[in-house]
Amino acid sequence: MVTSLRHVQAALVVLSVAASVAGCLGINNLKAPGTADASNDASTSDAADGSTPDMGDASVPDATAHGDATTDDAKIGADGSGLACVPGATCAPADCQTGLITCSGDGGQCVKTANLADGTPCGSGGTSVCHAGSCGTCAGDGGCSCPPSASTSCSGTCTDTQTDSKNCGACGHDCTALSHVSGPATCSGGVCNVPPTSCAPGWMHCPGNATAGCETDISSPASCGGCTTVCPATAPKCAGSASTYSCVTGCSGSTPTQCNGSCVDTTSNSTYCGSCTTACSGGMTCQSSACKCPGALHSCSGSCVANDTNACGPSCTNCSTGAPANTTPSCNGASCSYPCSAGSMQCASGCVNTSSDPSNCGACNHSCGGAGCSGGLCLPSVYAAAGAGAPGAGTESINGLTTDGTTVYWTYTRGPGGASQLMGVVGGGTNLYNSTGNSYGAVTAVGGTLYWIGAGRMGTFELSMPTAGGTPAGGKLSPITAIADDGAEYYLTNGTNILSCSNGTTTCSTFVASATGNIVPAGAFLYWTEPSAIMRCAAGITCGGASTVSGASTPTGLAVDSTNVYWLDGGGLHQAPIGGGSPTTLVADANGVGPAGNDGAFVYWAGQNTVYRAHVGTAGAQATPIANSQFGVTNIIVDAANIYWNVSTTAIMRLPK
Repeated sequence: MVTSLRHVQAALVVLSVAASVAGCLGINNLKAPGTADASNDASTSDAADGSTPDMGDASVPDATAHGDATTDDAKIGADGSGLACVPGATCAPADCQTGLITCSGDGGQCVKTANLADGTPCGSGGTSVCHAGSCGTCAGDGGCSCPPSASTSCSGTCTDTQTDSKNCGACGHDCTALSHVSGPATCSGGVCNVPPTSCAPGWMHCPGNATAGCETDISSPASCGGCTTVCPATAPKCAGSASTYSCVTGCSGSTPTQCNGSCVDTTSNSTYCGSCTTACSGGMTCQSSACKCPGALHSCSGSCVANDTNACGPSCTNCSTGAPANTTPSCNGASCSYPCSAGSMQCASGCVNTSSDPSNCGACNHSCGGAGCSGGLCLPSVYAAAGAGAPGAGTESINGLTTDGTTVYWTYTRGPGGASQLMGVVGGGTNLYNSTGNSYGAVTAVGGTLYWIGAGRMGTFELSMPTAGGTPAGGKLSPITAIADDGAEYYLTNGTNILSCSNGTTTCSTFVASATGNIVPAGAFLYWTEPSAIMRCAAGITCGGASTVSGASTPTGLAVDSTNVYWLDGGGLHQAPIGGGSPTTLVADANGVGPAGNDGAFVYWAGQNTVYRAHVGTAGAQATPIANSQFGVTNIIVDAANIYWNVSTTAIMRLPK
């Protein structure tokens, strides 16, 4: 039977396709249309009328024509299921019936699985293989082997455990079933990879255990919000939600800080001040998160004490330690100060008690010259005792007393009188001259010469000699009651007149007639007292004309400085200008011996067994006692530094000004 050309072409296509997949197909006999199947179906001959040819295998039906050569499909399979691929075309798994006909991976041809070798991949996904004529799982019983791309059989399914998230690293290790995994997971290199977003809320995967899943509870204080975050004692609780957690104190309001299980306010809690590890001590309290002393107290060596002289200022100095003498330590809160105590005065050497300090007696730098100080006044000391500088023994009388500003001179008489009586002149404690049978009285010293009055059986006389000592010279001038020297002349009174004598001679002349009393040369004038006045006249051999300085009432003493004259009378201590003027009473009711010369600030005198001083130039000045219990004072003199007077007849006293 002649086969149509169309049928022949279709048969040739089938043969061609079969040959191309010979490595995968197990077909024993393929024959061209119209050819008898010698081995399988001898009784069946090819159709000569163009009907479906016998393919030699009842399981493989003959092709049935379906349209033209480019679109005809061929039925494969005894049950008529499945479509043969058009020659030259490819197939997809959905085009073939799984289990009986599959889309071969070799050329994309639909083939009968019964004709595939065991282990040949089949089906979709690359995980099924042919086994015993069926496309399915590989039992792993030696009847088949898994392909290299899915080399491990897990429960009969070939898979790649390096990438299979359900069998990651080993069969049954399902990454999505790990602890607290709630989302997708992947497998890489046989290790599960769980992204943070796949962890259940409150859980996290931390390094170190790849197979643990989301194993870390991030709501726990041991891993609060992260793998390594451990809540400290100050914030021991972990709070939050989902994946956001943080350490909190668990405290709020006025006590927001957690310390050792207690909620406290570290700004004011003295047990937990500023932090949970700081406790205030030594009486301190917590103020603004810092330990401080309360009130006016301050910290010294860790204890709160008063900021006073016992612990003064930041250095906590004890002000009394090493405090200067005569001070009252004080603390101003920052440092010590040392004001002078009551009764003391600030002097160059420090605070001194001017009432008792012999170096600053009554005033700074007022030295008592070795004597004591009491009540702000120097105590007098014995400058020379009776008999000092004089030979022999016996009762001594100090008669005359003077100074040239450097040395103190005095005259004395010792003995019972008569021819055996001793008399002498002493300068600075050295006996300058002595003789017998006479007595010496008033003395003056000026210009390196001593003048004094002597008295003997023949009357009174004036004597002179150098202040350094020697043989006296002089003459008899009777009577002589007073003597003074101004450096050019010396003056004497004889009870009637004032005489003027040239120094170094005994030649004298009347200076002023009918004048007696105290005589004091001062500057260019000689001053003297009269019963009712203080007088003066220009110094020289004769007086060119006397003038009245001031009226006075029976003056008994006289002193002169560069400004005033001073005198005592029954009405007190007075002063008047040296050029003349009305008198001023300095001290009422003052009387006694003197006044002595002054230092421009004070005038001195002795009376009522006391030595006094008063400020000059001030009416109604206060008479200040400067030495008490001074009996029998007959002379008082003053130099630049001291006051001298004799006590009875036994000693010469000295008192620094």
